[in-house]
Amino acid sequence: MLEYIKNKLALIIAIAFAAMVLCIGFLLTKNKHLRFDYETALNNYHAYEKMFTTKLDSVNKQNYELKLTKEMLEYSQDTIIRNLNNLRKEMKIKDKQIKQLQYLATQTRIHDSIYFTDTLFQYDVNIDTTVADEWHTVKLHLAYPSTVNIESRYKNQIAVFASTEKQTVNPPSKIFFIRWFQKKMEVVKIDVVDKNPYTEIAEQRFVEIIK
Repeated sequence: MLEYIKNKLALIIAIAFAAMVLCIGFLLTKNKHLRFDYETALNNYHAYEKMFTTKLDSVNKQNYELKLTKEMLEYSQDTIIRNLNNLRKEMKIKDKQIKQLQYLATQTRIHDSIYFTDTLFQYDVNIDTTVADEWHTVKLHLAYPSTVNIESRYKNQIAVFASTEKQTVNPPSKIFFIRWFQKKMEVVKIDVVDKNPYTEIAEQRFVEIIK
């Protein structure tokens, strides 16, 4: 009888211990997820705060990187991020492949004035004209006696997508089924989309620092 009670007690202790271990494991996992959510939200708060202050600061243009999960990317209410995600889908970059999204919008303004000693225009000349499209605007001002002012504005939007893909270590075989068995490695592919039809990217480098 005593032996039976000992066995029962040992079983109860073992069950209680196992339950405690499972409970601790669950709490640790839950805490890890909560910590991840908290740190992600805090990082993104500071990133958006930095973006706002950068718009007001003409000198300091430093920004912080946003951290988004695949689900956060899909349901983001940020217009720029939503446009990036839609463009990413149009480019057939899968959720499991995407590693990073980047966006840069720039504006360039050039103002020139040309001065002449001679009179170029009649007394009543005062002309303002503008030639513009989505990316480029030129304003021309002509006035008596010899005023010529030209103002040019240029806009550009660049989107950068970093994604992974599998490539064979050695040159791929011309026989398709042999390629199935060739050793593969994961590489990071960079796609750059320059929206301005008047500009072109002359050179580019993308470097990952590995340890």
